[in-house]
Amino acid sequence: MSPALVRSLLLAGCLHGVFAECNVYLETQTMTGPGVCTEDGVAAMTAPEEKQLGECLHECWASYVITSQPAKGANAALAKPERDSCSTNFEIICSTVELSCTKPFGEFPNACSGTVPLAQMQPNAYYLAFYAYSQEAGGGNSEKVLATRVVTGKEPPEICSGTYGVRKAFGDNCFGLTTNSQEAGPGRDPPQPPAIDNMPAQFPPVEPNKEPTTSTSASTSTTDPVPDNGKTVKYGLGDFLPWVAGVCALLLVIGGGLYVRRSRQAEEQRALRTSTEVEIQSVNSLNRF
Repeated sequence: MSPALVRSLLLAGCLHGVFAECNVYLETQTMTGPGVCTEDGVAAMTAPEEKQLGECLHECWASYVITSQPAKGANAALAKPERDSCSTNFEIICSTVELSCTKPFGEFPNACSGTVPLAQMQPNAYYLAFYAYSQEAGGGNSEKVLATRVVTGKEPPEICSGTYGVRKAFGDNCFGLTTNSQEAGPGRDPPQPPAIDNMPAQFPPVEPNKEPTTSTSASTSTTDPVPDNGKTVKYGLGDFLPWVAGVCALLLVIGGGLYVRRSRQAEEQRALRTSTEVEIQSVNSLNRF
């Protein structure tokens, strides 16, 4: 092997271990979420400065150049917006975001986070996180994804969600991502991004491959006994016997009355039949004469 080739291989190895860069772009026109997350939410804002800041934020997060920062450690990186300033106000700079990653920058899956210094006009900070992971794509393959979450510093905080595509990458040492998003094997979830002090809400976990858990334990409901506060009226069998006896006596009286009435009606009917028979016999006797 020639010395020139050895030097080239060593240089390539050093660059792979030291330098990492990728260009990413937001795959949709806007992120999803409440308020400032969408263009419609920004358009609905009434405060001029807040609206201008929201428009600038959308321009800044549309695309980034993400690079490693080996001088600051294996887990350090920078996300520089491809725009230098906002079209609505050139005084608002699309500032670079210093990222801290959960794993060394070139490893996959990974997650990084940092504060968005959108400077002069904002009363509250914005917090940015990238999640590099893969999800099941079928056929024994998975698809690599670079997702983002932006947490606003307002109260209550708003969380914006989006997905970035990789336009250009030098090797596979930028989150382990390349322009080819397919890889063999099952999907792998990202770790949780590093927490940032004084955030109003932590970055949400992203778990696309987590299976939903079902609880098999049957829950039983019990009714607690009502405590006796001295006002509860308690009834025993002896309390109900007089009522039962009274009802039975009433039924006997009613039944006896009905029996006597029916007996009288039967006697009257028999007497009527007897009287009728006597009259018929008397008439027959007179007819003979």
